[in-house]
Amino acid sequence: MHVVPRLAKLPSTRDSMIIRAAFLKSFDIALQPANLLDRFHRAGALVTWWEEQSDEFKTIAARGFDELVDGWIDTIRDIIEDAESKKEDRDAIREHKLVRRLLPEYLREVQAAADAVTAIEEEKAAFERGPDDGGADESSADEGDGEAEARNYAKELKDELKELNNSIAGQLDRIKTLKGGRKEKESIIAAEVSGKDAAALRAELASPPTRHGSWCWISPAKPSCAC
Repeated sequence: MHVVPRLAKLPSTRDSMIIRAAFLKSFDIALQPANLLDRFHRAGALVTWWEEQSDEFKTIAARGFDELVDGWIDTIRDIIEDAESKKEDRDAIREHKLVRRLLPEYLREVQAAADAVTAIEEEKAAFERGPDDGGADESSADEGDGEAEARNYAKELKDELKELNNSIAGQLDRIKTLKGGRKEKESIIAAEVSGKDAAALRAELASPPTRHGSWCWISPAKPSCAC
């Protein structure tokens, strides 16, 4: 019994159950020489496969091969274009027989991109754990459940930057004042226009800022800072 020609004629004959019987017989004949399974297990394996594919055979019998392929395409497109589709559904689509048959290069590109994302996520996680501090943070573990809170080194750096910015905010405002125009009463230009000695203001502007929240003034006579 030739199964393939009968399958090709299925849209006109609509004898899916006869094809099922033909598959059972042909598979049994093909697998019997391997002597790996008895005939009951061979039949059971094919029946399981048939049940998984039965809807597709019914579609072919009722509407033809074109309708089956169109249904595959619609299913694939719906999942890909749906922004709310689940990850497992998207992963399953990549394993679809039509995608694997027609888009092998695309699947390799997708896998390469997924591998790259995994590598980046691992690098991100390693960065967020921060440099190895010799286990100094182990004492910060919650003794109640025995688990330490996951460290986020990036957040620590962000918080430190915020603290630094806040600590020199007043100094930056002072610099802006010193560099202001004539209308800024405490600016260097305003002092010079009014005939005042602006040397102290210039020295103040030249002194480096500190992170202590107060302006560090270094006089020419004592070029040092205890900040």
